[in-house]
Amino acid sequence: MGTESYASYLSWLFFSWFNSVIEVGTTKTLNQSDLPELLPQLRSRTIWSQFQVFQNARASASLLRRILTFNATSLIWQMVFVVISTFLDFSVPFFLKLFLSYINDPKVSPKVAYLYVILIFVAQVSRSLVQSQMFYMGRKINVALMALLNSEIYAKTLTRRDMSGLVDKKKKDGATGKDKDEKKDNAPASAGKVVNLMSTDTVRVSGVVNFWHIGISSPIGIALGTYLLYDLIGWSSLVGMSILVITIPVNKAVRKRYAKGQRELSSARDERVTLMGELIAGIRMIKFFAWELSFSEKVLKAREFELKKLINVYKNTILFQVVWFSSPLLVTICSFFCYAKIQKGEFTPAVAFTAMVLFTRLKAPLNGLPAVYMALTNASVSLNRIAEYLEEPNIKNVFENRRKSNNAPEIGMKDMSAQWWTTDSAKTSNEANAAQVRTEDEDQFILRNINVSFPVGELSIICGPTGSGKTSLLMAMLGEMDVLTGHIYLPRRPLDGGKDFDPASGLINDGIAFVSQQAWLQNASIRDNILFGSQYEEERYKEVIEVCALKRDLEILEDGDQTEIGEKGITLSGGQKQRVSLARAIYSRSRHVLLDDCLSAVDAHTAEHIYGKCLVGPIMKNRTCILVTHHVRLCIPTAKLVVLMSNGEIALQGSVQQLREQGTLSQVLEEDDEEPTTDSDADTVGDNDVGTSSTIAQPPKLRRKSTSKDLNAAKDPAEPIKDAKKLVLEETRQEGRVKWSIYQVYVNAVGGIPFWLLLLAVFCLTRTVEVSESLWIREWANSYAPDTALTKFMFSKMYAIAGFSASNPAPSPIYGESHAFHTQPVLYDPIASVDNTTFATMGQDTDSLLGKPKTDDTNYYLAIYALISISASLAHILQTIVLYFGSLRAARLLYKKLLMAVVRAPLRFFDTTPVGRIMNRFSNDFETVDSSIANNFSQLLSLIISVSSIIIVLAYITPAFVFVAAVISVAYLAVGKKYISTSRELKRLHSVSRSPIYSMFGETLAGLATIRAFSEQSRFMSDLLVKIDDSNRPFYFLWIANRWLSVRSDSIGAIVALSSGVFILMHPAGIDAGTAGLALTYALEFVALVNFLVREYTQIEMELNAIERITEYTVMPAAIVEGRRPPAAWPTEGTIEVKDLELKYAPDLETVLRGISFKVESRQKIGVVGRTGSGKSTLALSLFRFVEPVAGSIHIDGINIGDIGLDDLRSRLTIIPQDPMLFTGTIRSNLDPFNNHVDAELWEALQRVHLVSSGQDSLANSDNEGDDTTRSSTTGPVTAASKTNVSFSSLDNPVSEGGSNFSQGQRQLLCMARALLRNSKIIVMDEATASVDFATDKAIQSAIQREFENSTVICIAHRLNTIILYDKVLVLDHGKVLEFDTPANLLDDSKGQKTHFREMCERSGELDVLLEMVKNQSRAV
Repeated sequence: MGTESYASYLSWLFFSWFNSVIEVGTTKTLNQSDLPELLPQLRSRTIWSQFQVFQNARASASLLRRILTFNATSLIWQMVFVVISTFLDFSVPFFLKLFLSYINDPKVSPKVAYLYVILIFVAQVSRSLVQSQMFYMGRKINVALMALLNSEIYAKTLTRRDMSGLVDKKKKDGATGKDKDEKKDNAPASAGKVVNLMSTDTVRVSGVVNFWHIGISSPIGIALGTYLLYDLIGWSSLVGMSILVITIPVNKAVRKRYAKGQRELSSARDERVTLMGELIAGIRMIKFFAWELSFSEKVLKAREFELKKLINVYKNTILFQVVWFSSPLLVTICSFFCYAKIQKGEFTPAVAFTAMVLFTRLKAPLNGLPAVYMALTNASVSLNRIAEYLEEPNIKNVFENRRKSNNAPEIGMKDMSAQWWTTDSAKTSNEANAAQVRTEDEDQFILRNINVSFPVGELSIICGPTGSGKTSLLMAMLGEMDVLTGHIYLPRRPLDGGKDFDPASGLINDGIAFVSQQAWLQNASIRDNILFGSQYEEERYKEVIEVCALKRDLEILEDGDQTEIGEKGITLSGGQKQRVSLARAIYSRSRHVLLDDCLSAVDAHTAEHIYGKCLVGPIMKNRTCILVTHHVRLCIPTAKLVVLMSNGEIALQGSVQQLREQGTLSQVLEEDDEEPTTDSDADTVGDNDVGTSSTIAQPPKLRRKSTSKDLNAAKDPAEPIKDAKKLVLEETRQEGRVKWSIYQVYVNAVGGIPFWLLLLAVFCLTRTVEVSESLWIREWANSYAPDTALTKFMFSKMYAIAGFSASNPAPSPIYGESHAFHTQPVLYDPIASVDNTTFATMGQDTDSLLGKPKTDDTNYYLAIYALISISASLAHILQTIVLYFGSLRAARLLYKKLLMAVVRAPLRFFDTTPVGRIMNRFSNDFETVDSSIANNFSQLLSLIISVSSIIIVLAYITPAFVFVAAVISVAYLAVGKKYISTSRELKRLHSVSRSPIYSMFGETLAGLATIRAFSEQSRFMSDLLVKIDDSNRPFYFLWIANRWLSVRSDSIGAIVALSSGVFILMHPAGIDAGTAGLALTYALEFVALVNFLVREYTQIEMELNAIERITEYTVMPAAIVEGRRPPAAWPTEGTIEVKDLELKYAPDLETVLRGISFKVESRQKIGVVGRTGSGKSTLALSLFRFVEPVAGSIHIDGINIGDIGLDDLRSRLTIIPQDPMLFTGTIRSNLDPFNNHVDAELWEALQRVHLVSSGQDSLANSDNEGDDTTRSSTTGPVTAASKTNVSFSSLDNPVSEGGSNFSQGQRQLLCMARALLRNSKIIVMDEATASVDFATDKAIQSAIQREFENSTVICIAHRLNTIILYDKVLVLDHGKVLEFDTPANLLDDSKGQKTHFREMCERSGELDVLLEMVKNQSRAV
């Protein structure tokens, strides 16, 4: 419980309960543990839970109404404080006027004068306390709204339809212009938009409560100012104020333009963030192909488009300023014109200066309204974006819990047809979906007429060629697809319901576990990934480790199961990731397990171990297992049901016995056969579905025995004795004051010294024009009758310190964010802090200065005044334009600098840095760079000019005040130093605490299907609520520190005023009213100035934290890209020689490759095999220098690859990586990103990987299988007969983010086609066909042998038949070379010795087939 919750009333009023944090922040670097807990009512869980109950009762209301009603009590209290604060503003000048009247003509008792001084003091302190409570209440609402909106967005993310693979048909038809923008606005949220909603839009909406009160105080100030003006110059003031009514239509039009510009900017930012996220996600692929520069240009192009929209916002902001700066000008000129020309009133100094000061003070509320107007517009746009996202439809509850006659649950589908979401269906609600007649989309992959019932507690397998709909079938079962018709039967527990435990087995009867085809893992330890929120049961855990073949991996890893695996399991091999993902499903207590091709990424004997020990082992007893696989022959003996998919339909289904009797078993076994399977072969599958033939049933028994011996020989994973090494370290943050080098970075980015000199000149010009305006009013007044300096001083200063608004909004260069509004005491106007009356007091002869004779020519004076006023407005606009120019230059240069540094960073950087941290800098930190830093620098410059000028004037008029100023400065230094050090660290802490939220959002978006399948939404929601509180704590206390300073600085100012008043009353003889007023008012004004100088400096220090974080990544060591250039045609032969190669991923990690040596001759085809984690993929990385060798070397065609530049190396080699990565665009842009090939070559590449049939080059003659997951936008009837592979009907067919509108196998084949187009001399294939069916794999291998006859090929494979016909096989284990010879020699056991390779072949159960393949090749040769 924090000190705030039990603070006394006085402590709460003066924020003394925060003293402990201030003291800690002054003495050390603040950490989360040093901060008090948030109040219970400010914690995310409390707020979100209350809002859920609240909005359920008001479901029909808009999001805005729900938020306002939910926070109504706090908002009303804040409004009360606003009104009280506004009226207290007028009490100070009222009592000051009475006090100065007494000094000028003492008619009352001195005791009354002392009372006036005390009342001034009380009024100042009261105003400060009330104003602080107003802002305190605002920050509480701010924090509550941030927690609420972030929670709502994340909760929506967990339940909305997964439309990551959604593509729009119009996109490929080429929508442009307005249609394109409207389409983008209406499209479901992309990953980039979700990140922006969380990082930018929630901040805007929640931040607006900190200054919406200006919209209340400004009208009050305007009303009071109008009343005083009417009292002074009569009806002429009403004529002037009526100008504001005339400008309402203009303001409405400008607001409409501004809102449109903000929407377009948000859409452009969404697109850029999405593209940036895709670049980071695919950085490995980009580096493999040396595409860093090309993809950076693509991102920079998106950034330029964003900046173009930003410039439009700038223009609209300037237009706003033109309208609102001209409004006070027109009001003043019209009022003066009517008073002088129509009323024939005289501009005596009393009238002139009083009216002038009143009009000047009216500028604050008049200019405050448009600034609030813009901020509210920004918040409105952001709130609408959030509301649109929250209104996106959720996944449908398509599940039906139905029981069979024996009370067993029904699992399956009846008359079910489903397709992936289209653009139209994605936007319809569940109710609309239920009501309308659904039609199939002719351009969409569709599951049709699915009727299947899976046996409960048994193994079922789903097979079929690549793209046939296997994954789609599982996704439809999980409710992730758009179900058009039919029923889905699956026992699912409600999210808020209890678990249905079976006491006999300990299983959850309505629990589902799911393993996706592309393993999804969290950035945590291996153990945490396996437990996935479940309790740790040691015996069960060890059993899962054993059956999932992870025991040996954990023994090899230094930290065992405490090893951190990084984002997406980046430090693990493909097979290890898949097995950890499998272990998570098996460890869970879910009775029903859905596995999507979990055997594809592991080697043959590991697959057999998993099948024998896990899938049909004791741990799966009484558990339903639905397995998608290409390993049909391995798994079919114990399968109770076999389903064969083809073109989105079930071609065959039944038990092995039934299929054998029907004579259709051969069609199923062709999935996993190297040679065509005859009916007689199929018939050898025996009775009772288990089989008796040695062809199928016997090998598993033999293999299980040998596999168990091999894989279980390792000891149980030892508990790590010492703390596990952290792969992902805590995010670093700077300490102490911001270094001068950081200032230099930004100063240079905006344009260097010339820019700042220009800005200073513009500020001085603006200041000069403003002073000239006041001087001309004095000249005009003197033309009627000269007056004393005292009179002019009395009228001007009395109102100059009054003010009619508690706030003076600083023009925000871009967004009008909350930090652009500086709440200021009414004592200080930053634009006119040095009043012209100073010059009158100094007795300067303004006649000689202006060079004009005295005259009562009203037209002359009015015209000159109008000209000066117009010049002042133009100077303000010029100041804004210069500021925008510098801000835009810095935004462009810093972004490019950061982008180039990140894409050139070593691969280890991406392994150890969460994507959220990187994206935090590219989104949230650049929001600060784009929006506010330049503006705050200009504010600081303005304040410095004001402070300097007032000190010079005071030193000339009242030299004694220099001593007073020094005392005030020392007092402020003592308070300000504590504030600056604490607030700076709180800002850094807040910036760092945002990254985990980014990472969690990204992680959740990637693993939605898995999270929902496990019904773990509640746990993930709880984790996020904790992270939100960790982020909100430093943010909340940062602004508490601001209030802590405000109360104390205002109190110092009040004490100075009290002391000055008492001093004047104690020495009345030698002080006249002018000197007294001057001493008192300038003392107050100087205090206010110093106060805001401290705040502005602190604000800049806090915002420069964004520059610190950006600079941190721009100065990190980059990968070496320059080097000795190889010959232009290198490599010409393709020979590879590896000598004593040793590799480590980091200096503090163990050696991965341990002194391996081998040589590959020109044009040889080399297969690399070994158990998962043996170093195969690391060897591939070493060829591309992703990991620099600790010792040894690699020579290609006699050139040491360590001596040449990375671009030269990587651009000459080609790799087809284990994890396929596609980018948003089209098939053409993915195959040929830089338009180096003609269409015929692209079609040929697609044919060579068997994605299209021979001769296909258009939609008219496409004839391949259906796409697994194509998602387009048009609708129309499709018959099964007409269904073709619409995904590859055109090279311009769209590819969605991450390629998620294609199946895993199709993505692998597209990546292979992309690699084939490069036609390199050396090609590396890393499990490139793991997710492809065996028939396609065989055809591709034949094509590789044929097409790459003149290239050297290194193929890493788990399927031994993939590489059995290669020239040589390299066998690796634990980073060492065990064997390197021809397949024939390695299989030869005539000398009585078995090689490791032969043992692998025996364990795979394919020894006879492999031997026959080798013999046939020998005979052919």
